[in-house]
Parts: sequence; structure tokens; C-alpha cells
Amino acid sequence: MSFKMSFKKKIMIYCFIIITFVINSLTLGNLTFDSFMTVATYWLVPFGWWVIADWYIEKKERRR
Repeated sequence: MSFKMSFKKKIMIYCFIIITFVINSLTLGNLTFDSFMTVATYWLVPFGWWVIADWYIEKKERRR
């Protein structure tokens, strides 16, 4: 049982999260470049590992 999503869907989810953060910060009025970069970095690292792991797993599954 594997949960498959296309790379495009993953990028769209990630962009949606960042856009949501930006809109919320603009509404609250506390969006600074520093806070944006901090949150983006916190999300970018796990997302990067997720993409790499997903690519590796799909590559292994294709070999079978």
C-alpha cells in the first residue's frame, strides 16, 4: 500500500502552505523577511527530504 502523489501536486501543496502563511502574516501585520525565511526554511528542509525519499522509493519500485 503506497500513497502516491505527483511531483506537481506536492509543489502545489507546498506553495499553498507558504501562500497561507503569507496571507495570515499580512492580515496580522507581522510579516517580516526574517520570519518568512525562518518558516520557509523549517518547511523546506522536511519537504526536500520528502521529495528525495519519494523519488528514491519510486525509482526502486520501478526496478521490480
